[in-house]
Amino acid sequence: MKPYRRLAAVLLVSLAASCAAAPWAALGIAALRDALPGMRGALDFPFDRVMRRVVLVVSAAFLFLDRRGLEIVSLASAGLRGGGRGPPRPAPEFRAPGPSTIARSGP
Repeated sequence: MKPYRRLAAVLLVSLAASCAAAPWAALGIAALRDALPGMRGALDFPFDRVMRRVVLVVSAAFLFLDRRGLEIVSLASAGLRGGGRGPPRPAPEFRAPGPSTIARSGP
């Protein structure tokens, strides 16, 4: 299977798994909220936030698990570069404020 089709399949399967797991995660958070009354305010999440987090975690897990099938050997092969390996950046220039940039008070 070509990598782009496999990527589409992995993302569709991860979305389906997320749709199945999100209600259970929301129920678990609600059970924790009821069991720990002191944490009621900290565990008061709307379902859409829970759904977004579950989709993010499940999609990242599926992509990580199928990285060999997607032909992702390293982060560089996926188009990402690590810090410090790219071309050097020029140092920023710091200039002292001149007389034209200092606000004058008075008439």
